[in-house]
Amino acid sequence: MNLSELRKQPHLSVSSIEDYMECGLHFKFSRIDKIKTKYRADAQVFGGTIHKVLAEYNQERLIGNILTTTELQDLFEQQWTKNAKGQEDILYKKGKTIESLMSEGKKLIRVFGKNIEQSGIQKHTVIAIEEAFKFHLPGLPLPMIGAIDLVEEDDQRGIHIIEYKTSSSAYSADKVKTHFQLTVYQIAAKANGYGDRTINLRIDCLIKTKEPRFERYITARASIDEAKAVKRIQAVWKGIEKKVFIPNTNSWKCADCGYRDDCNDWHNRD
Repeated sequence: MNLSELRKQPHLSVSSIEDYMECGLHFKFSRIDKIKTKYRADAQVFGGTIHKVLAEYNQERLIGNILTTTELQDLFEQQWTKNAKGQEDILYKKGKTIESLMSEGKKLIRVFGKNIEQSGIQKHTVIAIEEAFKFHLPGLPLPMIGAIDLVEEDDQRGIHIIEYKTSSSAYSADKVKTHFQLTVYQIAAKANGYGDRTINLRIDCLIKTKEPRFERYITARASIDEAKAVKRIQAVWKGIEKKVFIPNTNSWKCADCGYRDDCNDWHNRD
């Protein structure tokens, strides 16, 4: 399956479900009205660049080549220059610049390289990188689609589902335990050929503190967790069907939201 092709069809995704739950109006602007944002948050472009570098790292692993930390840093420099230089629609937070984020990214990549070498995870076999998925749920006319950052296999044939994240702070135990995306990924893995395997869930998180950190969060999901996630998705779909798009003006996303002007216009409309 190809994710870009899947996206051409009507669908739901983890990001669309989370957008709706965080702010229904944002969901409407982006997914229904398809309004183009006036700018992109620097964190969005930065996180995408990190993901690209880590995907390339795993592509090399797939053919038996382990990139050094220096090679990964060079790759980040190339990708960040490509993604950010001359892009006037990127909104930088106060104190952030293309140069400062270049430095920050290379430090994060160094931390990643150091920790990955010490973890022993490299002994796992890479099964898939950015593996696209599609599955159907009861009561939903649209499929759920998405892509898993990395799928590995251990020497016991256990499957490891890995999601890469960049974050400004460490994850709490509760956040890891209830992480919606990982729950959906487990459902997807079972629906797309891994149902007879032990499925392990993991977040590899690069934390953008003054001294960059790398943390690995390993978790699991029971059938009750899957059932709750399905119920949530079904409830969101009911809201979309009924055209209920409730704005959330206290969202943590408001500060960087590219729909700020559209939101104000909507609120001022008769």
